Amino acid sequence: MALAALGGLSHRISGVVNIGLEGQMLAGALVGALVSGVTQNWFLGVLAAGGTGAVLGMLMSLCITRLHANEIIAGLGFTIVVTGLIRYLLRSVFGVSGTLRIAGLDPLPEFLGVDPLFWFAVVLVPITTWALKHTPVGLRLRATGAGFDAATALGIRTNTIRDVAGIVAGVLAGFAGAHLVLGQVGLFNEDMV
Repeated sequence: MALAALGGLSHRISGVVNIGLEGQMLAGALVGALVSGVTQNWFLGVLAAGGTGAVLGMLMSLCITRLHANEIIAGLGFTIVVTGLIRYLLRSVFGVSGTLRIAGLDPLPEFLGVDPLFWFAVVLVPITTWALKHTPVGLRLRATGAGFDAATALGIRTNTIRDVAGIVAGVLAGFAGAHLVLGQVGLFNEDMV
């Protein structure tokens, strides 16, 4: 969950409240579980979950930045659509209701008693804090969120920054979903997030 929170933080600092993180986590959890089961490789499952979250994060962000959709309604709508689509797929494709057990699911390995995504989250917190305060990217991200019109007038590509922040939020939410299914539960449930 810390990974999704960090993603939401980056998107929020850019000026967008990302209500769609739950849907991105749920989709990441399902895809991560399926890819891990098919390939029997947890790393590929995590990458696939992050990619799924990235696509959903980009689509949601484009709706907000390019189509000027309300961020709360767009995020809520994406979560509802993703949840409904997953429920439909579970019933029609996999023939299950609620819980999907995937044969060959490769769980996350443990290093010093915890999985690698935990360590990734632990390392990412101070890196994110430092990057937001001390890098040009962090400055542009904060400027976009604090003064969108002023940042645009200065020549900063504000919509692109918001879109990239949405993609990063989606990737981290997908990783968080993969952590739920591969690191904690060991199966997929439509209400697990």
